[in-house]
Amino acid sequence: MKTALAIVGAKSLIGEAMADGLVRRGWKGGLHLLDAGDAVGETVEAGRRSLTVDDVSGFDFGRVAVTLFADEALAVSHADRAEAAGNRLIGFGAAFAGKAVPLVVAELNPEAIVGARIAVPGNSSTLLAVVLGALAEVAGLKRVNIFGCEAVSEYGNAGIEELGRQSADLLGFRKIETGVFPAQIAFNLLPSVGDADADGRTVGEARVIRELERLFPGMGVNATLVQAPVFFGNAFALHLEMEAAIAAEQAAGALRAAGMELSATTHGPSAVGEASGSDRIHVGRLRVDPSHAGGLDLWTVGDNIRRGTALNSIQIAEILLKEHP
Repeated sequence: MKTALAIVGAKSLIGEAMADGLVRRGWKGGLHLLDAGDAVGETVEAGRRSLTVDDVSGFDFGRVAVTLFADEALAVSHADRAEAAGNRLIGFGAAFAGKAVPLVVAELNPEAIVGARIAVPGNSSTLLAVVLGALAEVAGLKRVNIFGCEAVSEYGNAGIEELGRQSADLLGFRKIETGVFPAQIAFNLLPSVGDADADGRTVGEARVIRELERLFPGMGVNATLVQAPVFFGNAFALHLEMEAAIAAEQAAGALRAAGMELSATTHGPSAVGEASGSDRIHVGRLRVDPSHAGGLDLWTVGDNIRRGTALNSIQIAEILLKEHP
């Protein structure tokens, strides 16, 4: 059986995190890093290895068993060719759209890993699904109200560069320029992530609602997302309505059992201090809402790139190669 993997879009933030994560987790099979344009010939630092990026357009997908797509546009261009070569595909965007393609968070619904294409949720939905899934196991979930602060890396390298450039310009008393974001992002909060529809819901909010409703059928979801001036790490304040009353200690136990790190103080965790660069989801400010039975409030942070799409995709690939040859 073939055990080699390919990552398409290897020079994107998600692609680099996928390669690094695979190597750090001890991946021993073949690993092909693929991209297009100026990225071809560049290198990706993965663990202690430096790997060269090859041209996806000339790659023979028959050499690999699973392909992880880290770039939506490249998936549209090359997913059909990879599938025709017998690959199992993991990715996001238009090439993975539709109810026929299962939406999977490896720690929540691994039984859904069937078919040639597996869709992964967005970074925020993935982080939230892991937290919500752990709590749903012990008390059930009726509704979640989400206030989220998203990092600029949701917009890739362009978002990181704009925040860095604006910060340097402002500290140097120079005029700033905007491009990726509609207004100054450095030292600022922007009230929306993406454009809004006729009802005032932004693209980012609509995606989180749609994906969580699909992963948790019957659960009500409301979301407000704002753009935060941090490079990596999405942060969320959650208000949960559980099907049954649950003590904070019971909720904490369920979260720890699912591998999350709980803060011992009311001052953490933070996106920069704990989430950035970590494979773990961090939770703090866990408390019961006294205003109604079953109410629970918490704060959670996670590295949006590394712990979001990248690690979820890696976990799905590991399951595919182990249990679904």
